[in-house]
Amino acid sequence: PGTVLGGGKGWIAIAEIGGETSSYDGHAITGLTGQMHEVGHNLGLQHSSSPGVEYGDSTCIMGISDTDSDRPLKCFNAPKIHQLRWFPECHRIITNWTIPKIFYLIAATEYTPDCCNDGDAVTVMIEDPKRDDIYVFYNKAVGATKGVDEHKNKVTITTGRLKAKSVLLTGITVGSEYTYGTSRGIVRVKYCAVVTGRAVVAIGLPDGSDICAFIAP
Repeated sequence: PGTVLGGGKGWIAIAEIGGETSSYDGHAITGLTGQMHEVGHNLGLQHSSSPGVEYGDSTCIMGISDTDSDRPLKCFNAPKIHQLRWFPECHRIITNWTIPKIFYLIAATEYTPDCCNDGDAVTVMIEDPKRDDIYVFYNKAVGATKGVDEHKNKVTITTGRLKAKSVLLTGITVGSEYTYGTSRGIVRVKYCAVVTGRAVVAIGLPDGSDICAFIAP
């Protein structure tokens, strides 16, 4: 795998998946996101895509790259963060959503070692034993991710599996929701509010109920 810059198809850079070597074609080595993209491959990461577009997830370093040497500032998406085992105490896994579950999502760049209590999360994974898992993540433009452009300050929904390509499905704003079919049934994710800088999301059944009503006052 190699980096594509600005949608071009020519050879730009290439790296060993899980290896130690990355190579760049001329000026490509000066691109900040291009460098990190190839280092991501060295760390074992695959591409971040959107439906039908190999590099289509520009919220993530493993999507499309840029030629600038100092921008844009962005990081990895939820499936990649999970694979890298960052913030393990803030990673939540859901296997059943018959009773709605509420999470206060912390932006990855606002993580501190003591920030995750019950109900707090950096990444939420809706586990699917037969298909790709679904990841819920607060794509907040702040600090080291202040340069993110796609789905800025939205809650993103991405599918993926460890050591595989991820696919960005959508980004939702406050008050909106997204439903997705899993092998365990349909799951509903709603972005309820922003509270003390955290995105509050509710995950439950698509039964028409106000799943955000389960948020404690």
